[in-house]
Amino acid sequence: MPQSSSPNPEVSLALLTLNRPIARTPQTMFVLVRMRSEGVAPELEEQPVHLTVALDRSGSMQGSKIRGAIATLDALVQELGPTDRFALVSFAGSAQVVVKPCLMTGPAKNLVRSSLAGVEADGGTDLSGAMLLSLALSRDDAWSGPRHVIVLTDGEPTTGVTDDGQILMLAKGALAGATLSTFGYGDDVRSELLGRLSDLGKGNYHFVPGTEPPVDAFASELGRQRALLGVEASLRLQPGNGVKLVYLPAFVQKTAESARAVELALPPLMPSDNRSIVVGIEVDASALGLSSSTPWLEAQLRYRSMSDGGLREQRGSLVPLLADNKGPMVQEVARELIVQRTAELIRDALQKSSSELEAQRAGLVALAAQAGLQADSHVANALAMLEMMVEGIRHEGSRKSTLTRASSIARGVYHREVTSVPSVAGFTRSGTIKYATKMKQTMTGKPKDDDDPKKPGGGN
Repeated sequence: MPQSSSPNPEVSLALLTLNRPIARTPQTMFVLVRMRSEGVAPELEEQPVHLTVALDRSGSMQGSKIRGAIATLDALVQELGPTDRFALVSFAGSAQVVVKPCLMTGPAKNLVRSSLAGVEADGGTDLSGAMLLSLALSRDDAWSGPRHVIVLTDGEPTTGVTDDGQILMLAKGALAGATLSTFGYGDDVRSELLGRLSDLGKGNYHFVPGTEPPVDAFASELGRQRALLGVEASLRLQPGNGVKLVYLPAFVQKTAESARAVELALPPLMPSDNRSIVVGIEVDASALGLSSSTPWLEAQLRYRSMSDGGLREQRGSLVPLLADNKGPMVQEVARELIVQRTAELIRDALQKSSSELEAQRAGLVALAAQAGLQADSHVANALAMLEMMVEGIRHEGSRKSTLTRASSIARGVYHREVTSVPSVAGFTRSGTIKYATKMKQTMTGKPKDDDDPKKPGGGN
């Protein structure tokens, strides 16, 4: 059973098996590791933020792309309050600081607006230089809270470091505790690189498919930073005797691994969040002969709390309930397994034949029916995203546009927030909806109050 290291934990930790009870036989099985933070104090939901944005102003961004990015950035800045810090970097053939980190007072907002108005698109793309400069700018600023960097680009790196492996290695060394999200504009973007950068930075990858300003994606980034519960989160999994870890989600990042345990980096934790990871374990006969109280899998969640900056730790373990025959499916585990495997299938759709893709899709549909989840909104929407991708492949083949869309949608389905497809029910967080609505009002010219008392530091 889950164990808590404190009498009133902010996050609970539980391990559940796909079937309950489990058949008393050697087997490979799925286990859900669930981290739930329901009931967290509401005052944590509006925190000051530290944002650094790197804006691609290369020649390929000319026209509607740069105009849409600037308009959305302007609306984002409008949503920041006088205790928030913001910095701006622009890059083409090289990167330069446009606005140093500063509190978003009225005069500072005017400075950002005038700086954005002077940005012109021309030249190559120094992605690595922009990323390193933005991370250094964020790291060197006097700020005690979490720091977040957003990189917007529409093309492949053409100057500076251009090799994917080297760029990822540079990012890993420069993050220094900051988180990193990436935006990819249009079909020419190197989607796999941006996706891996966002995974490494515990952030999100947003694909911007057309010329419309990416308001939902920007609102998602602001909403997440406003509502952080815990940062520097990690999950350690240690199988018991006679048990092996044989499957981990494709989108998780290992930070340490030994013969007996693996440690995974997690995105920041948020209030009222239900974050789950489904893993696969292989159980041999020796595990079946152990004491009925011997854990098959132990989990340890660590994170730094935003409430007081202290380190928190939660432990949980899987002690199986055995029987001669396996029991019915646990719907919660089946739901997460289907969504997770669907996200992986979307990501790898172009690498599979049409018959293989259809067979695996049919298997997920059958699993949903077996678990009684045909009407479940998360399952239905995930499978709808997969069907959309399958249809795209049928009509477009393996065009780069299909690949770029697949990379973003797959991660969006896995993290439960798809921003590259408008109005995806069940995959839009409340914070995204709130800030997107306000930012769209700003962009349509409706009057707003700069001194909003609900913003951090407002109402003075």
